[in-house]
Amino acid sequence: MHRALTYIRDHWRGEHPLAWSFWINLVLIRLIIFGLEFLLRGFLDHTDFLLVAAKSIFFVVFHIIVLGWQIVGTARAAESHMQATGSSFLLWACYAGCLASLIATANVVLSTNNPVKSYDFLHTWADVQSERRKSQYKLSLDLKTGTISFSGQFVIGVRRAFNQILEGPNRIQKVVLESPGGSVYEARGVARLLVAHRLTTHIEKTCASACTLVYLAGEKRTMSRAGRLGFHKYDFNFVNKQPHPMINLAEEHAADRRFMKSRGLSDAFLENVFAQAHSEIWFPPTAKMIEAGAVHSIGAN
Repeated sequence: MHRALTYIRDHWRGEHPLAWSFWINLVLIRLIIFGLEFLLRGFLDHTDFLLVAAKSIFFVVFHIIVLGWQIVGTARAAESHMQATGSSFLLWACYAGCLASLIATANVVLSTNNPVKSYDFLHTWADVQSERRKSQYKLSLDLKTGTISFSGQFVIGVRRAFNQILEGPNRIQKVVLESPGGSVYEARGVARLLVAHRLTTHIEKTCASACTLVYLAGEKRTMSRAGRLGFHKYDFNFVNKQPHPMINLAEEHAADRRFMKSRGLSDAFLENVFAQAHSEIWFPPTAKMIEAGAVHSIGAN
């Protein structure tokens, strides 16, 4: 290991003989790298997350770091040779060789089926995250009844998915919800869509936390006899329980309280809603929810 590091250092300093630096450290090593490029390219040219990462690492290591080491060391060896002999011919010849290695590297990279692009890795990472989020919820449309059914978490992308359905040619009348909650911001976005389209919302089983905002956006709100509506305050703390510095929790709760009141909920009911700790969920009795205006009818679907 020490000998290898010494070899790398000596070339970088231009201390190897010029012929060795040019033909071995520049030409031969570059040809070996080109060979690896063509051998591995068929394997690396995929959009899988790990393969794109490997392709990006290969490009950075061999076509930026190693190439820089090759060119700098060869140029320094050529300069040392000129100082020792007084001849500049080999200096300019090495400069030309270094330029040729840059051009050859660019041609090899660009001639492959999928040249390395800076956005490949980020684009694939975004696709992976998008697919992971989509697996956390299910959204379907019954064309016969004009009913959207949603189950799962309100994660990034849910509002957009709802919007795509609502902007389509089908006449939507109702949204059936089954969710433990999720992102408050996504839920607010979906709620605004439902308010704008004046849709009916319905709960068969459970709608809790952020889901309540979407349910309360319904122009008419129904629930099965087994249905439950669960409320609690939320937080935006980090994993270590430290508060988020960019979010005012009191203002966030006040915004949702104003929305709930605009949907017809009584002040007395809202006092109970925002008295619940984040670690607990309050499922009000059916009669209390009807009295407070949270639910309009029971048993309808």
